Amino acid sequence: METKITLLVAALLSFAASPVRASLSLNFYATSCPAAEFIVSNTVRSASSSDPTIPGKLLRLLFHDCFVEGCDASVLLQGNGTERSDPANTSLGGFSVIDSAKRVLEIFCPGAVSCADIVALAARDAVVMAGGPEFQIPTGRKDGRVSNAANVRPNIVDTSFTMNEMIKLFDSKGLSLDDLVTLSGAHTIGSAHCNAFSDRFRMDSKGKLTLIDTSLDSSYAKELMKKCPSDSSASKTVNNDPETSLAFDNQYYSNLLAHKGLFQSDSVLLEDGRTRAQVEAFANDQESFFRSWGESFLKLTAIGVKTDDQGEIRRRSLQVKSGTLADVYTANKILNSYARCKDLHIARKVFAEIPHRDTVSWNTMIAGFVNCGNLGTACEILKDMKRCGFDFDGYTFGSLLKGVASSYRLEVGQQLPSMVIKMGYEGNVYAGSALLDMYAKCEKVDDAYMVFDYLPEPNSVSWNALIAGFSQVGDRSTAFWLLHRMEKEGVRVEDGMFAPLLTLLDDIEFYKLAIQIHGKIIKHGLVFDNTVCNAMITSYSDCGSIGDARKVFDGAVGMRDLVTWNSMLAAYLVHEEEELGFQLFLEMQRLGFEPDIYTYTSVLSACFEKAHKCHGQSLHGVVIKRGMECLVPISNALIAMYLKSNNTSMGEALKLFESVELKDRVTWNSILTGFFQIGLSEDALKLFGQMRYLTVEIDHYAFSAVLRSCAVLATLQLGQQVHVLAIKSGFESNEFVASALIFMYSKCGIVEDARKPSAETPEDSSIAWNSIIFSYAQNGQGTVALDLFFLMRDRKVKLDHITFVAVLTACSHIGLVEEGSSLLKSMESDYGIPPRMEHYACAVDLLGRAGRLDEARTLIESMPFKPDAMVWKTLLGACRACGDIELATQVASHLLELEPEEHCTYVLLSHLYGHLRRWDEKANLTRLMRERGVKKVPGWSWIEIKNRVHAFNAEDRSHPRCKEIYQILGELMVETTWLDTDTGLDSLIYQVLS
Repeated sequence: METKITLLVAALLSFAASPVRASLSLNFYATSCPAAEFIVSNTVRSASSSDPTIPGKLLRLLFHDCFVEGCDASVLLQGNGTERSDPANTSLGGFSVIDSAKRVLEIFCPGAVSCADIVALAARDAVVMAGGPEFQIPTGRKDGRVSNAANVRPNIVDTSFTMNEMIKLFDSKGLSLDDLVTLSGAHTIGSAHCNAFSDRFRMDSKGKLTLIDTSLDSSYAKELMKKCPSDSSASKTVNNDPETSLAFDNQYYSNLLAHKGLFQSDSVLLEDGRTRAQVEAFANDQESFFRSWGESFLKLTAIGVKTDDQGEIRRRSLQVKSGTLADVYTANKILNSYARCKDLHIARKVFAEIPHRDTVSWNTMIAGFVNCGNLGTACEILKDMKRCGFDFDGYTFGSLLKGVASSYRLEVGQQLPSMVIKMGYEGNVYAGSALLDMYAKCEKVDDAYMVFDYLPEPNSVSWNALIAGFSQVGDRSTAFWLLHRMEKEGVRVEDGMFAPLLTLLDDIEFYKLAIQIHGKIIKHGLVFDNTVCNAMITSYSDCGSIGDARKVFDGAVGMRDLVTWNSMLAAYLVHEEEELGFQLFLEMQRLGFEPDIYTYTSVLSACFEKAHKCHGQSLHGVVIKRGMECLVPISNALIAMYLKSNNTSMGEALKLFESVELKDRVTWNSILTGFFQIGLSEDALKLFGQMRYLTVEIDHYAFSAVLRSCAVLATLQLGQQVHVLAIKSGFESNEFVASALIFMYSKCGIVEDARKPSAETPEDSSIAWNSIIFSYAQNGQGTVALDLFFLMRDRKVKLDHITFVAVLTACSHIGLVEEGSSLLKSMESDYGIPPRMEHYACAVDLLGRAGRLDEARTLIESMPFKPDAMVWKTLLGACRACGDIELATQVASHLLELEPEEHCTYVLLSHLYGHLRRWDEKANLTRLMRERGVKKVPGWSWIEIKNRVHAFNAEDRSHPRCKEIYQILGELMVETTWLDTDTGLDSLIYQVLS
């Protein structure tokens, strides 16, 4: 679109009959003031961020300026008899924005940029800020010297104009009928005074409405009457567009079709046959309206322009001043506008030009650098402020303390409290709240509470900061006690208070409390706040209610942001609703939301399962197409996806790993964990050694993965060395490292040593409890494991689905069939944990070991979801143990359908056929394996000698000392064979007795 508009400008300038237009240029200020458009744009952005009505005011200001005396900024001049003195212009606004831009431009480019160009550029930027089209406009206008009030009325559109009257006025300005319809779209933003449309209806003393203008929708008229009653003040206004009043869009034309035009002059556009078709076209096609707007806007800003010697360039926009920044109040406003927009380079120049700075000037600069995260520069400005003899106040301390809190640099902040007290600002609510917030964010909640108690009248900001602090450290009881106290004292509740509290409601046991908080949110009218809405979605999800999370999401139509979509996506994936997650991912893009890094990493995490592998490959293509594959978090997610999908994707994962230039800890940990998970434990140990050689920071995830690899290889000595390294690194009390240590010692058969690491972890760590229960269960001490489970329950340690996998395993290993079955049935009813696939697999193993195959099969058939291969393999193993060939054949058929390439099924069934001497079936199965290309994966064995692991598989001759090994093995085989004979046995007995 921008190219098209640029070409249009060139055409306008080439074919314009007037030499005045020919003097305008797209690069007029390229030499004299290159930053002109940038400065105007930033000023408009700054003003619009604090006052969303600014775009409408600037657009209206341009219309009045161009239609009355031409686009020459004559509307800015003040005094008796000027345009601004006419009552028709008393409601104009946006002057301060033009004035601020002009003052800054006079610093950088004195006498270069006209007020007329500033007005035109500001109106253009106002449309962009409100969501309208972007395009270039030519500059080079001069400012008018004359401003005559008598020219106002004949040259502006009256709201009661007929179509012919409007056409006549537009034609006099060189504008067409199409321009009339297009430029009327400016009414999509802005507001109007009630008296501008009060002649369209009247209401009698009984409240009965009578429409004078029958083209107006009656329900809309009633709404207007409520907003503009007969006794309303002259300053009362309503939005031009009742639907999207702050957005520049095509809604204005849709309103016309619904007979909701605010003015009589709006309604005639729909009623007149010459314009109706264009109104309908714009209502149905916003892009068409935007294209026409760009063309018409260019013609509007060329009306009556003055160039060369026809005008002048004023040094002031509104009033005469002795110097551009001599008034410190005005100077501080300009300074603040740039500091808030984070244009600190310009702000510093403006600051340097202020001749008489005050404390506000210094505070503005300090706050600007703090808000940009540059605490160091803010502290330097503070030193300069003190050196120049200015006293600090509550706002000075407040800004600095905010910077400390944001950067978590408590060592800097520790010096400030004494200064606050020394200067008597400890009771200042602004400085006090900032000090409280600093302590809270740095997790010094006791200090934060002391500050809070010292405040004479804590405000809502103080309460929010304190509640957020206790929420951050996980102190649920204190956080909710503070909420209760806050409500009891009648302090106004704000949106910033609920979001931190909702992070504490992260388990099914808090579901009812989450509903109560939701009720409070609705009661306080905060249900449509984005931050609160997003936190509610996450909280309901964490409390186990995906349905309530979806209801909150559905209720947020029209106010969703990207975080809302990401929160709902994460909720679906946490609850293993991958298909719904994929649908949501597509829907958000269809509605115009561009996925970010978090979106892609989340949806990639859902592609680990084999069923979704194709989605993962498609997403990989998408991130490559969008140039996001080089982003480290996305590369990490892709590596994890390929590692977890299946063993054959290891090559893709390693290729990605090698392609990442700036690997972070997650990159290394992903590949390290992947090696362990797919059975390449030796490679995991080698990679860990490489990480240490390259001085990559080793964290608890890396220690956990390498310790589990040691466990799989049964390398006790190496595991003990890694244990020592973990202690030296300060991770001995980390619950993930402790869990891995328990697993390692358990696998090596040293159960007592396995229990020791759990003593270093917090008593309420379910991870450590689960690991030690597993340890006893897998080492044949199921009774101890069960005792630990009941102790864990009695101590109110949080039980999770892994806890029940551990305890069901214990029941299986010691044959407690009834106890295990009872636990499975009570999981959801008593503990609020729905059984998962792995729990049913444990229960099938429990029944299978007891020889109760019929019950195991019945259990599988009663499962609330389709059994996966793990469940069927467990039953097949039980069939083999019990010798039930008929059931084994049926189970194998399921498995061969689910995993036709998985060798384990063939091997188990083959062994069963061999055990029962059913050689024909065994031969047929071997032939089927050959036809399908399935090969038995050979088993491996390891032995650790002198801190080195030696690995072997069947017929393996890869070991460097294989000749010696096979020679000794041969000798042992001969000796074993000899001992197997009667002669050998008699000889051995004789030697022993002798």
